[in-house]
Amino acid sequence: MTNFSLAEAYSVGTDADGSSSDAIGYGEFDCGMVYIPNGSSITSLTWLACDTLGGEYEPAKHTVNSGVTPLTYVATVQTVAANGAYPIPQDLVGAVGIKAVANAAEVILVSLKSK
Repeated sequence: MTNFSLAEAYSVGTDADGSSSDAIGYGEFDCGMVYIPNGSSITSLTWLACDTLGGEYEPAKHTVNSGVTPLTYVATVQTVAANGAYPIPQDLVGAVGIKAVANAAEVILVSLKSK
């Protein structure tokens, strides 16, 4: 069993464009989970990232053709459903702040862990 030295869990508001999605302080963490509550209408999460919590968030990108030059980057989007638990994409490690932009303005639950 892995012992984590730091762990947090909280509720986060989402919206459809990121303007009022709550920022998630991710700089001290290595991994996390997102929980979509039962009855939620959220079906997708698009991730934004920033180098500060209060800064301007940009779409988080990940590669789709690793090992090939030039690399191609696309937006980090997760397909989700109500009553499900999903890992925060590993490509977001290193961002100080992240935001989840959903297709509906609702609350999701987030847990974060650091080794």
